[in-house]
Amino acid sequence: MTPSDKRIPFKFQRRQFPLVVSFAMTINKSQGQSLNHVGVYLSQPVFSHGQLYVALSRVTSKKGLKVLIHDDEGNDTNVTSNVKKSEMMYEKRLSESKYLGGDSFTLVDLHHLPSLHYLMKSQSKKVFESRPYVIAWVADITGRPAWSKVLAMIPN
Repeated sequence: MTPSDKRIPFKFQRRQFPLVVSFAMTINKSQGQSLNHVGVYLSQPVFSHGQLYVALSRVTSKKGLKVLIHDDEGNDTNVTSNVKKSEMMYEKRLSESKYLGGDSFTLVDLHHLPSLHYLMKSQSKKVFESRPYVIAWVADITGRPAWSKVLAMIPN
């Protein structure tokens, strides 16, 4: 665009670029938010247990989610790791004590029961079975009589 004001001895030229307003935030900042559109860029694997879940669960519909993941060579991929470090953390912790919170069953262990119930019915079961201390812990806490009573109340 060039304005046509004759009082100015030179010409202004303006260019317009199509821009879309967007905002960025860290995964931690997004916690508690509900967003219609979420783009997740993972140039490297997430580094904390549950962080990928937080990032992906902020969007209100699957249609509003876009994920870009790069592998170690910088190529686009559809795979990332979120479990490896926490797998090692759980195995290490459970090699030192019978339960996550120490030698007694605590809320830390109780918190895992609902997730474990579903994960042990999925492909993830193989991951648990490959870790001797983790699978022993899973067998212990899922075999508790109180948990069996809870499962009996859940409709199939």
